Amino acid sequence: GSLRGVYWTLPTEMHFYLVLPPVLRFIDVDRPWRFAAFWIVACIGYRAGSLWSTFNGGLWLIWTAAYLPGRMDQFACGMAAACALATTRGRSNPSGLVKVIVAACLAVAGLVWIGRHEGDLGAWFTVGPSAAGLLIAMFVLALGRYAHARHRDGAAPMSIVTKAAIRLGEASFGIYLWHTIFIDLAITICERQSLDIHARMWVLLATVPITVGVSLLTWRFIEAPFVEFARSPRWRAS
Repeated sequence: GSLRGVYWTLPTEMHFYLVLPPVLRFIDVDRPWRFAAFWIVACIGYRAGSLWSTFNGGLWLIWTAAYLPGRMDQFACGMAAACALATTRGRSNPSGLVKVIVAACLAVAGLVWIGRHEGDLGAWFTVGPSAAGLLIAMFVLALGRYAHARHRDGAAPMSIVTKAAIRLGEASFGIYLWHTIFIDLAITICERQSLDIHARMWVLLATVPITVGVSLLTWRFIEAPFVEFARSPRWRAS
């Protein structure tokens, strides 16, 4: 966190990947939402308990809600959406584009509403993370069904937009890691060069393609080789 504010999520993600193998034993691929429901109830209870401990027990535990197990409900929603998508690929009721757009609008509106209550140590502190996880899972599921239906029904090659979306997906983790670094550099340049407001705007806008470009490079030369190795028969055999 002292390096980059957005990096607070990294320990949570690392912890999740450490506990993922034993957790997988308890998820039913055909009924994944029971697994998600269990963790939603458990995490709401955990966050409520951390609030109670802070205000009544004198033990400050609110900060732990940002880590596991306080965020396990969001991971569980993602896992449930992935399982639901994997088991519905062959069905005849795929999501249409309208459903995807509606799901996206609902997710964005819900996340904005939840964000407005950021910092409230009350009901939204306990329920908000679970609601955010469900909203994102709903959008992922709708988009995934639509994408699989398009892949199944269309024999035409992928469009430029689809290819660009895939590349952005591959670069997304790099974008998360790099974006604030280039924004900070842009701000430093603006301050040292005493640029006017229009020049500052263009310098800040330039961080977008630079971030995406660097993220694609780090994906190609750092992330992709590790992913390929993890999927190799040699690693799986060991």
